[in-house]
Amino acid sequence: MFGKLKQALGIGGLKVSIQAPGQISRSDAAITGTVAITAKSDQLVETVAVKFFEEYATGRDDEQKEQQFTLGEQEISGAFEMKAGETKTLDFSLPFQFLNSDNDDLKGKGGVYGAIGKMGKFAANEKSAYKLQALVDVKGTFLDPDATIDIKVIG
Repeated sequence: MFGKLKQALGIGGLKVSIQAPGQISRSDAAITGTVAITAKSDQLVETVAVKFFEEYATGRDDEQKEQQFTLGEQEISGAFEMKAGETKTLDFSLPFQFLNSDNDDLKGKGGVYGAIGKMGKFAANEKSAYKLQALVDVKGTFLDPDATIDIKVIG
């Protein structure tokens, strides 16, 4: 019974790690990398997916609003079995597309509009954090194992 509870909670099942560049350019159209999965016990993996997303925040203190935007996601593997101690590495190339706020659009125009966009971005306290996540769907588990890394966007 204790073993089934551990399985349902995803304890002692799989370890997931993700390897990808820690920095990308705003002109890039895809992120490439690998997902490594190590089994601590016999498991049936139903799917492996990667997702690139933006955590976007505006405002200050009590007025702060946060949103999450998916910029790209992709299933990179279907079902497969893993034995205890086995490690499987999956390569991926995840296409994505950035989203711009109205202030970003103005800022990109340059000149007077660019200055207005910069001031608007500062006044609204717009901040973005970008993350890449690998999620492994394991049969019989409520809390699926995952790994998330921060991605710095330049340009």
